[in-house]
Amino acid sequence: MSYLKKIYLLLLIISPILAFAKSTPNDVIIDYYKGQRTMQAIDSLIRVYPSDYRFQYEKSIIFIENGDVQSAKKILDSLFLNGVKDENVYQLLINCNVQINYLKQADFVLDSALFYFPNSARILMEKGYRLMDKEELIDAADYFERGIFYDPKYSENYFPLITYYPKLNINLFPLLYGEIFINISLKDSLTQLASKEIYNILKSAISDDFSKITLTNKDFIYLPNEVDTSNYDFEIASQILMQHSLNKVKLKNKQFNLDFIYNLFNEFNSTWSKSIYYNSLKNPIYEYHNLLAKNKLLKPYIFLMYSQGNIEEFTTFMKANLDDFQKLINFMSENHIDLNPKNIISRSYRR
Repeated sequence: MSYLKKIYLLLLIISPILAFAKSTPNDVIIDYYKGQRTMQAIDSLIRVYPSDYRFQYEKSIIFIENGDVQSAKKILDSLFLNGVKDENVYQLLINCNVQINYLKQADFVLDSALFYFPNSARILMEKGYRLMDKEELIDAADYFERGIFYDPKYSENYFPLITYYPKLNINLFPLLYGEIFINISLKDSLTQLASKEIYNILKSAISDDFSKITLTNKDFIYLPNEVDTSNYDFEIASQILMQHSLNKVKLKNKQFNLDFIYNLFNEFNSTWSKSIYYNSLKNPIYEYHNLLAKNKLLKPYIFLMYSQGNIEEFTTFMKANLDDFQKLINFMSENHIDLNPKNIISRSYRR
């Protein structure tokens, strides 16, 4: 290809972007550019808006996507040293430093990020993972929990706790966090893994003879016929009522499968929604289950959430109930789990 033809094609790419850039607010340009992400396009925008650091940030992302972490780090280091205070810039620089094993630099940037953004869910997540790398797991879990508390809609803090808590015999919150993660995460491979994880967590939490379920490692005295006692916290109350539900579920051959999981949660929802805890110890997952049950959609929902634990059973059920799954999809697109900081979800921040 001739030099002039290359220039001509480059102009065809860049000219409309430059014209667009000169007459459009920067926020809109960023959104437009993301759909046209090329090095030529971003360099053109940097020339037009040299003082807008966001284009430099986007350029660093292109370098990372192309496997050039060092070049991305060079840009991000410059932004950091020039005093840019943006949690996304901090996060990407932390990740670059970790990826090339500049761990002291990663920790330095992380400390700065926490100073300026102490309540940022993404920065708290990065701190949690750095502590996990150092095998400081209890402190790591606390940072993930803080991230959930401050921004429950940010999905990334849920997943590490799904895999960590069961090691401490804490099973309730991994089940709740798993459902939330499956509902809000955009990472299909991880949502499938989360589905399989919660299936296995629940299976491990139930004794072989189906007589006992363990959802918490907290100490408490359980009376077999006890249902409502106002002195318990959320975790113990859930444990007691789930045990009560397990006792009532009539098992067919005592087989752990998706149908059993549905029957257990259906019984639990019926018990919890009528108890004093429904209002005094509110939880968005339990409220969502109750709403689904009222719309006769709890069964396909539970099958969907736990599907990866028994794909054959799920597939058979789905094929036989396609109308219900279509209704479920419509329902979930219009009705979302109520995730907001006032509706406390985090294990560490609720009674």
